[in-house]
Amino acid sequence: MNVKNKVDPRNGSALLLALFLLVATSMMVGTYLYLVGTESKIAQRSLDWNTAIPAAEAGIEEALTQLYTGTNSSSFTTNSWVRGGDGLYHKNRTLASGESYGVAIQVGTIPVIWSTGYVAAPFGTNVYIRRLIKVTAVNLPSTGIGIITKGTIGFSGGAFLDSYSSCAGPYGTNNFGSNAVASSNSGIVGAISLSGGYIDGTASTGPNGTVKLSGSGTVNGTVRNDANVQIDDVLTPVLSSPLTSIPSGKVNGTNYLHVAGTGNYVVSTLADISDKTKGMVVNGNAVVYVTYTGGNAVVVSGSGFIYITPGSSLTLYCAGEMTISGGGVLNGSQSPSACSIYGLPTCDKITYSGSAAFIGTVYAPEADFTFSGGAGAFGSFLANTATISGSAGVHADTCLGGIPGYVVQSWNELPAQ
Repeated sequence: MNVKNKVDPRNGSALLLALFLLVATSMMVGTYLYLVGTESKIAQRSLDWNTAIPAAEAGIEEALTQLYTGTNSSSFTTNSWVRGGDGLYHKNRTLASGESYGVAIQVGTIPVIWSTGYVAAPFGTNVYIRRLIKVTAVNLPSTGIGIITKGTIGFSGGAFLDSYSSCAGPYGTNNFGSNAVASSNSGIVGAISLSGGYIDGTASTGPNGTVKLSGSGTVNGTVRNDANVQIDDVLTPVLSSPLTSIPSGKVNGTNYLHVAGTGNYVVSTLADISDKTKGMVVNGNAVVYVTYTGGNAVVVSGSGFIYITPGSSLTLYCAGEMTISGGGVLNGSQSPSACSIYGLPTCDKITYSGSAAFIGTVYAPEADFTFSGGAGAFGSFLANTATISGSAGVHADTCLGGIPGYVVQSWNELPAQ
């Protein structure tokens, strides 16, 4: 018997169709996976591209810190910077997050910083995304040694500005110097003017501003026009458990109208300090907030005075005008850090003409500050404007700090090599 197997040709066609569909599906899945992978790499590269800038900026921050520390070769060596054959100081660092940077400093009057941020690319081995930033830096005057204003500074008569260090004792023959700074953010002609007297140190105005000298006025130091000091307003103090009045009392056998001990006080005004029996004594570490926002918020006149006993301190916040004449403020500690006056945004005028030397600090960004006390002033002063007249000498206390630092003058991204 002959048996014949008959093959259905449709079976081959079905197999070919199945193979075709399998190949097509594989190609589609492969293409999809490729596109997903590519898209993921593109997204990751975009993220890394953006991450490279903060890495480069970290290098700039380290360079600015180094410039702040010092620009001599020993200072760079101490902080692990290496001087290259190009004359620049170089440093590389890997951040905890895995990014890294290479930074170089060209030292000069206007230092130049180049910083490259590196981020590992999402493809290849030892392949990095790089972005390069070039920065020029400028050395600004201190904001803590002398007189700092938003607007004008004027000296007249024999008024002058020099420096000393309270850390070395009282101002005197063996304790004075030329490290004071008179700095005005104003960019006008005559932003700083001297119709007499002198500045022993730096006179700095805002861009395009000038220092105007007339009569015997002189600057025995550096004149520059790159001031750009950020001056923030004083915030309203929040004091815990404050007393609403300053009680009268007796100190060393003498009665006084106001005796402030260690603690916080919130009062409307201090406008009645007009004679010896109405004097104010600070006998402890007192914080006083005067809330009145108009004229005569604080008034010292006649034979009145504010006396800070040795070892005590006064921190005074004032929301209104201050006029201090008469006996003025007597700082028994002889240290500017023992007397701090803060003018809130509504404090637009502070006048001091007391017979006692003012030893302390003033920070009143919106106030026009006028000083004519013949006994002089010791410390640091920041105001909207400052007018120093008569024979008043202002002695900036370098012990208060305020070391000059560097800030960014220009910032540009360059093609990374």
